[in-house]
Amino acid sequence: MISEAQQTANRANAQLSTGPRSPAGRARVSRNALKHGLFTRQVVLASEDPGPYEALVHDLLEQYEPHGPAEAALVAQLAVQTWRMRRLLGIESLLLGRVDLEIRHDECLRAVDRPPQATLEPSMREMDRTSLYVTRIQRALDAARGELEARQERRTAERLQ
Repeated sequence: MISEAQQTANRANAQLSTGPRSPAGRARVSRNALKHGLFTRQVVLASEDPGPYEALVHDLLEQYEPHGPAEAALVAQLAVQTWRMRRLLGIESLLLGRVDLEIRHDECLRAVDRPPQATLEPSMREMDRTSLYVTRIQRALDAARGELEARQERRTAERLQ
């Protein structure tokens, strides 16, 4: 428990801290909580090349030829979710490599009759979480694709009548 004087001093110090003031500083701290980038507002992370994402958007626009803002928004959603799925598969690959290393480490320790010091539990929890993310992103992809294709089918049917 801190004293009343310490609490007062802490409050006074907190008033002096205003955080980053420059645009670059604010941009930097905005990424402080970024862990995997799967659900950020920014689609292409600073560490990623935007070229492949732009090519994906171009390809989807060519494939679906959206008419109107609703269809264009659905194509954009397809691009975002497809990009996130690609990122997630990369993360999953890294996790699988780490699990494989941990298994080999455990096997080596058992071979020399020493108890394993590392446990697979944290990696397996991460793999379980990754599986949930795959399901979540796949549902969003399926929903956007289904809605887009349904709209396009309705539009085609209306044109033929």
